[in-house]
Amino acid sequence: MSTPSWLRLAQCKSARRTCDVPGCFRTVQKWGRYCDAHDDRCQRTGDPRGHTVTKGELAPYLSSVYRFLDENGDHPAIMGAYDVLDRLLQSAKPRRVWSGSKSPWERTNNWLVHLRESHVEPKDMMATLVAMFLYQELSPEAFRSDKHFRHQMVVRLLRLAPIRRDPFTHRRKDRITVGVRDFLSERLCHSKLGALALRIAKHIAQDENQKNDFLRCDIDGYHVPFNHN
Repeated sequence: MSTPSWLRLAQCKSARRTCDVPGCFRTVQKWGRYCDAHDDRCQRTGDPRGHTVTKGELAPYLSSVYRFLDENGDHPAIMGAYDVLDRLLQSAKPRRVWSGSKSPWERTNNWLVHLRESHVEPKDMMATLVAMFLYQELSPEAFRSDKHFRHQMVVRLLRLAPIRRDPFTHRRKDRITVGVRDFLSERLCHSKLGALALRIAKHIAQDENQKNDFLRCDIDGYHVPFNHN
């Protein structure tokens, strides 16, 4: 017979287990692994030590990606990716999702409808995906885990659409749930679309590294002391 939830919770409280995040000694949230603060951050970002990638943070990488896409706009793979994304947007249909529904597909589908109705272009979606992979390539320390990266990639993709607010309370009603982030990131990262985005990002990263390595070279005798007059 399984232990009742109320008894498990009482046992966890009496044990006073501390948060799993190194350096945090606060008591865990209920019977989870983290304290309230780190559990909330994990729910929002995908990692208890993660942060939300902002538009400004991604802007420099987007600039490089758009330049690449403009220069290679007639490449068959890039044109094919735009077509895939366009068909994905056009095929999405509004679905009724109850507040207690846990179907990530239905919620993801509604996000695609929102992107389409907001006139988000496939090129902007592809650029965002590539920019996130490029960010990871050039600054891997920015992401605490693979899950943190994948969740932030979905957040930045879906946030291409404007914020939705309740017409009466003006509160935001477009929370990107953990289920949506898991569902969409899993399919993006294991698709030809994700593989192409990563391939482009690696190509751009290679060019960026070559630019940064310009004139980084050793000079024979650099450390030999100079003669004093």
